Amino acid sequence: MDSQTLKDFQDRLSSALVETTRVVGQICQEDISFQRSVDPDVSAALDSHGARLLQLAQTLLERAVDGSDVDAPRLREQEDVDNSWSSVVDVVDSLLERADTCLDVHTGRVKRSKPEQAEETKAPLPAKGRLDKSLRFSNIVKPQLQFADAGRYDGTGAFKPLLTSKPNAMLPFQHSIVSYTDHVGHTQYRNPYETEIITSKYPPAVLASADPIPYQPFDKTTATYVDTPEGLQAMLTELQEAKEIAIDLEHHELRSYVGLVCLMQISTRGKDWIVDTLKPWRAELRLLNQVFTNPEILKVFHGAFMDVSWLQRDFGLYVVSMFDTYHAARALGFPQASLASLLSRLVGFDADKRYQLADWRIRPLPAEMLKYARSDTHFLLNIYDHLRNELVRRSGEADAEAGPLAEVLKNSRQTALLCYQGLAYDEDSGMGAAGWFGLLKKSAVYLSREQFAVFKAVHHWRDSVGRAEDEGVNFIMQKHVLFAVARALPMDTSSLLGICQPLSPQVRKRSEELLGIIRQAKATGATGPDISQVLQSSSTRSAPERDTVSLERCDGGSANRAAHDPTPKPQPHTAESPMRSGVSQFWGHTFASNSRVGPAAGVGPGGDRQQIRLALPLPPLTAEIFEDGGASATEPRQGLAGEPGSRAEHAFTKDRSRTEDADHNTVFTIKQLGGGRKRKVADSAQLPGLDKAEATHSRSTEVADGNTNNNVEGSDAEEGERAPTQKEKKQQQQRRERRRQQRQLAKEGRTFAITNGPEGSEGGPKADDADEAGAAPAFDYAAAAAALQAESAEPDQSQSRPRPVRGFNPYGKAADAPHGARRVRKDRPGKTMTFTD
Repeated sequence: MDSQTLKDFQDRLSSALVETTRVVGQICQEDISFQRSVDPDVSAALDSHGARLLQLAQTLLERAVDGSDVDAPRLREQEDVDNSWSSVVDVVDSLLERADTCLDVHTGRVKRSKPEQAEETKAPLPAKGRLDKSLRFSNIVKPQLQFADAGRYDGTGAFKPLLTSKPNAMLPFQHSIVSYTDHVGHTQYRNPYETEIITSKYPPAVLASADPIPYQPFDKTTATYVDTPEGLQAMLTELQEAKEIAIDLEHHELRSYVGLVCLMQISTRGKDWIVDTLKPWRAELRLLNQVFTNPEILKVFHGAFMDVSWLQRDFGLYVVSMFDTYHAARALGFPQASLASLLSRLVGFDADKRYQLADWRIRPLPAEMLKYARSDTHFLLNIYDHLRNELVRRSGEADAEAGPLAEVLKNSRQTALLCYQGLAYDEDSGMGAAGWFGLLKKSAVYLSREQFAVFKAVHHWRDSVGRAEDEGVNFIMQKHVLFAVARALPMDTSSLLGICQPLSPQVRKRSEELLGIIRQAKATGATGPDISQVLQSSSTRSAPERDTVSLERCDGGSANRAAHDPTPKPQPHTAESPMRSGVSQFWGHTFASNSRVGPAAGVGPGGDRQQIRLALPLPPLTAEIFEDGGASATEPRQGLAGEPGSRAEHAFTKDRSRTEDADHNTVFTIKQLGGGRKRKVADSAQLPGLDKAEATHSRSTEVADGNTNNNVEGSDAEEGERAPTQKEKKQQQQRRERRRQQRQLAKEGRTFAITNGPEGSEGGPKADDADEAGAAPAFDYAAAAAALQAESAEPDQSQSRPRPVRGFNPYGKAADAPHGARRVRKDRPGKTMTFTD
């Protein structure tokens, strides 16, 4: 379908949808039920059109779910639309997601050079279920026993690089093997290619965008299996002609103490190799350093964190000019960065990740495992092309060395600089890659002294047996079994073998030896250290757990320093905070400076009280609010030298900018809480800004009411207040006369009215004076009318009111009909109770 035909189809489809929507809206505005009951033809037509629409909707839903994992709902009746609406929404969502993906491909955000390749390499989804046990746990002879290189690292002591020569060297070989002492006192070696990794530049093709190179059809090509030295030489010759290669490894560690690489996959743009690394001549794989350390050849890995260490440990191989697609996927913000997700997203290939846990020591390898191993590198260079183009686009064509691409290259360099550090073990402190401290710190368990001693002893026994027999420690005794033995403290063989499930041959053969170790550790552990003391007192950084390979980035440094300083200084020590702290960290470090050292800090006799410093500053306050009586604002109160307020930051000073007669800032009290309803003379005199006349008026009012005493008067006389004026005396006399009249009326049982005239008028007392007069006259119950026989204040007009004339109600008799049965109440879930007489 060309563009013009597609445009015409879209126009016709849009017009039909709009017209259909308009007609449906008009029909919905009508009373459909009424129309059905009136005209049978309309009812039949509606049923016919409804069935046809349901059929069309069912067909569209079935077409929409083709190629997806969403199931289409079944729409047989109109009610099915409402009942299955959530399923309809799922189908629409899947359509929108697929449309979004197609738009990304169309706009170039995700490019595919040949879409038909995805159809060719589309593999069926892996079958559900676990991998066959025979492929996971194979009881075969250990292949490491046939290795010709007797110098294979066995986990004892420091790991020394296996290099005997240094191809593509910038720094001579004799200056590259440099040792140093790490933070726990163990001897380690630097990365021999540290200088080359840091100073070498990536090929120019990495910094430029280009069309992705198509990969070879997966089902129509095969990989070359390399299991001889001659095949290795032939592969090396072809690899030296390539510009980019993809590398991946298959590793096994269950039946080996340090682990071993079982398979190496290498791919170029046109060919795949699968190298058998379990052959006796595996030491010759060191020749691949001619390619792996060549900065002109780009090495593409995915998640090379462990691959780098395994290459160093088993073959003495190092990588220069690495590109890690894992870091690229993270930099681009992909929701998942695994290789399986990249294969599905960019290539359309679904890998069976069940074989990731397979036992790769099996020989000959099944066809399914070979296919899985080959798929890890066959598409990796094409994935690299897509990721590189997107990184260059986001970084900008003009400055490709900045932005996300530069960050990915930096992280890839950091991964290539990692060094294999060996499996050190310290029985006493538990430090080292194989020590017990890391395992104990990650486990939220508490052990008694005896249990802790048994845990350390059994852990050391397991490690010693694994080193002696080149057996995986998790195969000898799994972690949960180790803790179970420490908790149970078995004292006989049957109890020990019952706890150690699954039971390994090493535990069965050495059960008596292990029991002796447990008994001895339990006897000595009663007076040994406590687990909490060991965890708290440990001030050194614990090494990774035993089954996690210890990897550290070598100190970068320059080439000159590595050449002229063959004995560098040890790395700086990093202290580790204890697991259990005596200070609460709930509020973070807000009160860290005020945390108490002990329970009796600052509370002993003669000791300084612990001063609390506020995290927030106090607002500016003046001393008038806090001072008592005539105390000065600048003098501290007696007996409070140790209070927080006595320090300099809490010494409040009087605001000099305020004046005594500032009307706009007068301090007044609306009503005091508690005590009398009126202010005392002493309180009113202390308020700044209060007029003396008002204070005198308050005092004179209290004297007139008889509420003052000699002490108040004496205090007034001492303060030297002026005598009341003639006007104030006249007002006092008038108030006393009114109160005398009110008291006289109260004695006679008469009522009086209080009028609120203007101040100074003769019309009657004010409302304020009424409050001061005291209680109202008592209620006379004898003279009051009876409440039960009280007469209405309004005249009875019931006789004079005409009766309303009611009209005829034709529905009146209908109300006399018997009511229908009540609706039965449904039982609700909950508690019920039966009552019996």
